[in-house]
Amino acid sequence: MRQLSLIVLAASGLFITACGQKPAEPAAASAPATKAALDGNDPCRLLSAAEAEAVLAAPLAVAPYRSYGGIGDRAGLPLEGSDVCWYEAGNRRNLSVTLTRSNGGSVMKGVGQVTDTVEKNTKAKFQDGTELAGEWDEAKVMNGTSFMALRGDSLVEIDTGGSEATPAQIGSLADAAIKRLEAPLPYDSSLSFKAAEAFYAKRPASGDPCSLLSKADVEAVLGGAVQGEPQANSSGDECIYTYATTRNGLQKAGDQGKIPKGTLSDEEMKMMSEFMGALGGSAAIGDAAPGATATDTLVLNVEWRNGYRLYRVSNQMMGSMGAGLGAEMGAAERKALGSSSALTGPWDHAQLSKVQFSSVRSDVQINLRPATLKPEQYAALMTRAYEKALK
Repeated sequence: MRQLSLIVLAASGLFITACGQKPAEPAAASAPATKAALDGNDPCRLLSAAEAEAVLAAPLAVAPYRSYGGIGDRAGLPLEGSDVCWYEAGNRRNLSVTLTRSNGGSVMKGVGQVTDTVEKNTKAKFQDGTELAGEWDEAKVMNGTSFMALRGDSLVEIDTGGSEATPAQIGSLADAAIKRLEAPLPYDSSLSFKAAEAFYAKRPASGDPCSLLSKADVEAVLGGAVQGEPQANSSGDECIYTYATTRNGLQKAGDQGKIPKGTLSDEEMKMMSEFMGALGGSAAIGDAAPGATATDTLVLNVEWRNGYRLYRVSNQMMGSMGAGLGAEMGAAERKALGSSSALTGPWDHAQLSKVQFSSVRSDVQINLRPATLKPEQYAALMTRAYEKALK
């Protein structure tokens, strides 16, 4: 089963403290009866626990195991026979390695046809200028967090979206994995499968997003009455609050509005209003009397599992596109994340874009739209939301 993390396809859009016990090294963990009994397609035989720990800067919570990949809720879920191996520390920082033993060139070519329409110069080169050399025939960088290396007909993908790995660290992991294609580590990941299932079961379960912020919470912070009950969307990852306000996200009190009446046709005005409403802002566009009462919409989005991985990949992707495909990783990325840390609140990282406020704490990501609230309002709302999400 192929598990590639194609975040570009989605862009055209947990904190549990582990026991801390360091897992055994591959040779000791597997204890195979004979070397011939090992699975030659086991991706966990390409990187050792120690190599992953050096990048994650923390001991693994469980020995490497086969799992689902990607960035969704199932990423890291144990899966027997998978071509993805998962390495996760007790603080939920993680990375994965995917092995395609045959037809690797075709897979890379297919991925390239998709990614090259968005990213340029990805062949063994990060967009911050870092160039990587290793024991591969061809390589591609995807989304700043995934590195694909081809050797012969075999393809290895190192996905570090759940960590803060630098380009050099990613290159080192890829080089080590490529070199082991002919002589994999003597490790049997099936022996850690039961422990992996028990560890994964400790992740926070997905819940009702509307349970994180009550009507009273929103009213106390925003100062306007919430109309009706908060409504969850059909996918169950967003909660929508409609509240009274003296001005909407497009107008300042006393202004005539960003788009003067008569500038657009009635149909164009309707389309623009619906578009802004979809982004979480008020659908009202046009003249507004000073201090007029209107309604606005607050949309809360929650990713209960793999929130850090999704936060890092999606913000990196959107940041790169918005900056004309600027620097993807390393110092440039840390600087971007560092600038957002000036937003003080109950989060590990936060980012304020023109569309929404994004934040992540441990492995839970919580976003709010629109991006027109005051920093102290985001902090007050997030404090309550994270208290409930991580209890």
